[in-house]
Amino acid sequence: MIKKLKLNKAVWLLILGVLIMVIAQILDAAHTRGGKTLLAVAGVLFITGAFMLLYPVLFAKKIDEQGKDIVELTPVGDNPTSVEKDSETD
Repeated sequence: MIKKLKLNKAVWLLILGVLIMVIAQILDAAHTRGGKTLLAVAGVLFITGAFMLLYPVLFAKKIDEQGKDIVELTPVGDNPTSVEKDSETD
């Protein structure tokens, strides 16, 4: 599902944010310069990743189907679970 909705970049941003945050905490414990800057960069990566995760949900198409409002998240590529209806009925 993550691959179908193009959320790979958001997940990588969150992972990179965690790694940079760990490095920032190590630098802060050693009292070296740059720890607070790295912590700010990690925060920006977290916020950007969170917005990228929410984007498909917030801007999805709303479809009215039999009186119900549903949200359709259309993945990129083929949908292997789609069921084709037969034109022949007996």
